[in-house]
Amino acid sequence: MAEATDFLAANLKNYQLDELENELNEMKKIEVVANDKKQATLDFLYQDFLPPIERPDILEITQALNTLLGTVSSDILARLDRYQVKTIEPDVFVLVEVLKQGSDKTLALTKELIHFKHPEKLLALMKDINSLVRRGYALHHQAIKKMMHNENDAIVVFSYSNIYEGFNRSWHALERLTRAVEAMIIQNT
Repeated sequence: MAEATDFLAANLKNYQLDELENELNEMKKIEVVANDKKQATLDFLYQDFLPPIERPDILEITQALNTLLGTVSSDILARLDRYQVKTIEPDVFVLVEVLKQGSDKTLALTKELIHFKHPEKLLALMKDINSLVRRGYALHHQAIKKMMHNENDAIVVFSYSNIYEGFNRSWHALERLTRAVEAMIIQNT
């Protein structure tokens, strides 16, 4: 996930519409690697052993991570290509930075899952992620409102409304992840 958000951030800093299709292909490679890792995790779980974390909890967490990755590639980067966006609005950079911070916290959270019986760090990371989610929702709202107030081009409004919705789906995916980890902690401690 962190690799995907880093890739998105780098792509937007050096944004070139004519290179976007190639960048999408690179993002798809990142997504394939992540999906392969998810499948390897699930295959491992199907073996005859009892993991310390319940299988449904792991499944929910991996699905939430997969959804989050999908929002970065399909809901944000692909929409920039689909709508042939020529310039990146400044609000996008702010939203990407919050998403990147959420991704970094998500990586730390997944590494900390092994210590779920002592959830202090997990709870702190979830609190940080939820704070970033609230910030993301607020920034999303402000960006849409500003665009509706200042932009007269209906195509730009349509395009960016859909791109901003991709960020909104990212916030939902982060919330789903923290809910899954919270449920896992409650059920297993």
